Amino acid sequence: MKTAIWWIKRDFRLDDNDALAAALSHAQFVLPVFVFEPDLIDQPDYSAMHVHAWHQALTDLRAHLIDRGSNVYVTTGEVLSVLTQLYDKLGFDTIYSHEETGTHWTFKRDVRVAHWCDQRNIEWNESHQNAVIRRLKSRDDRQIVFQQRLISTPTIPAPDAVPIPPGLQQVCAAQDIPGHEQFFAPDAYAAIQFDSLQNVSETTARNDLRSFLNLRGIAYSGGISSPNSAFTAGSRLSPHLAWGTISLRTVFNATSNAQLQYKSLADKNSGQWGKSLRAFTSRLHWHDHFIQRLESASDMEFNAINPAYRTVLYEEDPAKLEAWINGYTGFPMIDACMRCLQATGFLNFRMRAMESALRYTGYI
Repeated sequence: MKTAIWWIKRDFRLDDNDALAAALSHAQFVLPVFVFEPDLIDQPDYSAMHVHAWHQALTDLRAHLIDRGSNVYVTTGEVLSVLTQLYDKLGFDTIYSHEETGTHWTFKRDVRVAHWCDQRNIEWNESHQNAVIRRLKSRDDRQIVFQQRLISTPTIPAPDAVPIPPGLQQVCAAQDIPGHEQFFAPDAYAAIQFDSLQNVSETTARNDLRSFLNLRGIAYSGGISSPNSAFTAGSRLSPHLAWGTISLRTVFNATSNAQLQYKSLADKNSGQWGKSLRAFTSRLHWHDHFIQRLESASDMEFNAINPAYRTVLYEEDPAKLEAWINGYTGFPMIDACMRCLQATGFLNFRMRAMESALRYTGYI
């Protein structure tokens, strides 16, 4: 009886999940696994907001899995140690996950996992989650791949059942899902208003997409520029796409259907809907642009992608950096934006661009 591991990374969903679908087609039993990695959480690009999002997404995913006679194995530790323990217990022959473009830390972690798999003759299958291409040779390939993966390929419905290895249902049910307070000291998240953060889960992702395409999205064109109106005029799908509580393919598919629907209606608002959804679709095409740049030029994590900026001397003043992060620079609009980000986890594109431009004012 073949057993496979579904290693959950940034794909907290059952609907349109290539990795899960491939695992179910290969094995009689599939164990969903998520590992809280303290060394990853300790990286400078992670905060209590990230762990809070994981907690929400996993709680929702676990509920959907329980409805299908399954569960998710949740633990804390180093991935290789967790995989070794599960391998000794289950003897699985395959790991399924999505293909991740992350930081240098996650890349090195994945290299170690690949080596561990090779030593044990375990096959590790990584499914595409977007249109990012590893070892991209030509920019012309991107449009072809984009069309193939996100437009031409139909979405995959959520499975009716996810058969879990015998004896592990009770083990999984007894595991708690950690919260941010287990990894961060209170002063590290004192400014965050967790009740104001957008919920990150597959259920919420579907609701957010539905409300955007049926109601809020009419104001998208023009409305996303203002930090006030962007809260509702924006799709609010960014965290869902980032954590994989909804697939980019699902969003494209639903948006395309909505465009056809509004185009066929003799309604006074159909023109505004068409304008807004065209603008939204255009930005969906841009979604993977910078992820592709990180994939193709991974050293941009450490060096300016423009060589002209690599020799620029920046003032390293911890007090100024702290003032910028917490919204006490003395520039009212900039401070308001940073405080909004701290409190709600959301800031629209134009305000984010303004914040990044602050580095060029010489303030930090």
